[in-house]
Amino acid sequence: MRRTRWFAAVAWTIVAVFLLTGTGLAQPAPYVVSPTVQNAYQKLMSQPAVKQGLDFIKADHDNTVAEQKEICAIPAPPFKEQVRAEDYQKRLAALGLKDVQMDGEGNVFGVRPGVGGGPKLLVAAHLDTVFPEGTDTTVKEKEGRLYAPGIADDSRGLAALLSVVRAFNATGIKTAGDIIFCGNVGEEGLGDLRGVKALFRDHKDIDGFISIDGSGSDDITYLATGSHRYEITYQGPGGHSFGAFGLPSAIHALGRAIARIADLQTPKEPKTTFTVGTVSGGTSVNSIAAEAKMQVDMRSNSEEELLKLEAKFLDIVRQAAVEENARWGSDKLAVDIRLVGDRPAGRQPESAAIVQAAWAAAEATGQAPKLDSPSSTDANLPISLGIPAITIGGGGKSGNGHAPGEWFDPTGAYLGPQRIFLTILGLVGVDGVSEPLLAKGAGRPLSLKVNGSPLTAPVAPYRAGDQVMVPLRAVAEALGGKVTYDQATKSVEVKLGGHLLKVVQGSAEATLDGRALTFPGAVGVVQDRTTVPLEAFSALGMKAEVAEAGQVVGIRQ
Repeated sequence: MRRTRWFAAVAWTIVAVFLLTGTGLAQPAPYVVSPTVQNAYQKLMSQPAVKQGLDFIKADHDNTVAEQKEICAIPAPPFKEQVRAEDYQKRLAALGLKDVQMDGEGNVFGVRPGVGGGPKLLVAAHLDTVFPEGTDTTVKEKEGRLYAPGIADDSRGLAALLSVVRAFNATGIKTAGDIIFCGNVGEEGLGDLRGVKALFRDHKDIDGFISIDGSGSDDITYLATGSHRYEITYQGPGGHSFGAFGLPSAIHALGRAIARIADLQTPKEPKTTFTVGTVSGGTSVNSIAAEAKMQVDMRSNSEEELLKLEAKFLDIVRQAAVEENARWGSDKLAVDIRLVGDRPAGRQPESAAIVQAAWAAAEATGQAPKLDSPSSTDANLPISLGIPAITIGGGGKSGNGHAPGEWFDPTGAYLGPQRIFLTILGLVGVDGVSEPLLAKGAGRPLSLKVNGSPLTAPVAPYRAGDQVMVPLRAVAEALGGKVTYDQATKSVEVKLGGHLLKVVQGSAEATLDGRALTFPGAVGVVQDRTTVPLEAFSALGMKAEVAEAGQVVGIRQ
């Protein structure tokens, strides 16, 4: 009887826990916007001109949807975006942007200058779609939805961007920083981010980046999934299956490679994946194949894990050719390895000013923002360079992306450009109203000196809002310290200068010699490297400063 009562008591306790917590599991901590960002958006939302801009975007909804349909009807297959680019260039010029042009890669852009002294923000939507030449992109309407290949991805982003420019024109708001509005090429498929790669190669003064991609108005993508894509071609002499039997086969070599690739093991965290996406080769059933090829996609949320996987893959590919030749005592078969896609992985703190601005902007328009999982977008490139960047949607809802039946629901879609408008205002600042949340110079790399000597680290110092972040292990070890990392707890211990510092990735709370310590910003992770606010080394008794026109981080004992 007592045992029965004991089991009943335990059962009711478990039920009570689930009722009180909803799931019985620990809930994630709520996202916190800093007082600086809160204050900036309170000021912005009190301005009649800002409210006028939001009202304009809502009133511009039908016009924006009509423009979205017009843009969608212009085909823009991978590497053949020129016709759409020329049309978009005309639209940007008609809106009065300065220095509207098309660069050598095919990107089109124009500038809305600020009053001076502020950061430079690049806002872009990609021109290309995944659909091949000849695809019918005529927009059809049914029961309130628009149907067409590319109607959401990224015709919506392109149209939303134009609505935002019109809102700036309607209000005459003077921003502190410059805004570059852009339609870029090469986001999809084997485009390999060639558009943004060219933009950041040719413009070294960009301080932040917003990619407007697809639909939605609440998600914020701030982490970059990297990918490496290869085309592997095996080539041999070929011959008749009976008369030339004994020659190495390109298809057999390909099969050897695929079988071993399929057995590769990758970590679940950080998520790392691979697939042999396409295979082709041979000429007939009774021929020894002279050529066979495959295309392979590898992805990871960690650049380090991606490189580890790539190394194993390349070893398998080469070894398959060696084994096929050895099987037949030949040297006639060779392998050609071609990298056809290289999208870098990257991380930035969720507390970064650009993330907070997008969050606060969404809340200001009455939405419930959320941080999205890592993804592969145009923002990959700047994130990998340490430049603040996010990808957000252009509003509305969509489905069947990258399929002929792609659809878009424009209901309430104006919320997308409203959020974009407010995010931009927060980042570049409004003259006489709010200071820019985006740091000027964030797009220019910081260099690092330890005890007066230059230090090249796996991750360069970078700005995260008002904070300068530095790679913890590289600097501590250069100063003679000892660093220990615990994967399970994501914590790092540093013994340096007679002190013991303990930090946890993603947290601003730390301990120094057993005493609680709070940094001005959270500990970050960039390309699997722990980064800390510069103040962490000040706490360890070092002299830490940013000197030489704000571009050199110096740390001395």
